[in-house]
Amino acid sequence: MGTVGDAIGQMLPSAVGIAISPLPLIAVILMLATPNGRTNGVAFAAGWTAALGLATAVLVLLGSGTDASTSSGGPATWTS
Repeated sequence: MGTVGDAIGQMLPSAVGIAISPLPLIAVILMLATPNGRTNGVAFAAGWTAALGLATAVLVLLGSGTDASTSSGGPATWTS
């Protein structure tokens, strides 16, 4: 039976992601209220999308060069 610390450790990344997720939406709404709102909003959305795409590409490239199996042929423990 695990401890409370283990449960918090497993839930923390999801909780941080959920807490951060409304920030881009709030930023776009605030930018749309500025004099150059449409331009600022589009630029922010394009930058946000490009940054997420770049981060995803880097992580995929870093992960594709590693061996995800153990010597017995099963998946490595870090893959879960």
